[in-house]
Amino acid sequence: NHKNNAKNNANNNANNNAQLILSSSLALSNLKSIQRRIALQVEARRAASKGRREKVEGCSLVLENLNYERNHLREEIRSMRGWRARELEKMAWNELGVMMIDPEDSKKEKKKKKKKGD
Repeated sequence: NHKNNAKNNANNNANNNAQLILSSSLALSNLKSIQRRIALQVEARRAASKGRREKVEGCSLVLENLNYERNHLREEIRSMRGWRARELEKMAWNELGVMMIDPEDSKKEKKKKKKKGD
């Protein structure tokens, strides 16, 4: 009787061990499957983020270039504000039949006459 109990216990232990191994294998397989799905999702998110980051960087570069160009043009406008196109003004007045006397020309003429007088 004692031998039968020992034999039954051994069989029960073997069955329990087999069930534990089977259960553990299924759980491990399930974990690996979940891990693969997570890895694929992470990779997809990484790729999407990279694409968005590249787009933002491209837009930032365009914005930086436009700001540079705007500042350059503002500086050009500022430097040209005091500029007068004397010859163009003279031509415009001459076309209207008005003789324009440019103060700069008057100064130049005076200098020329002074040099000739010396």
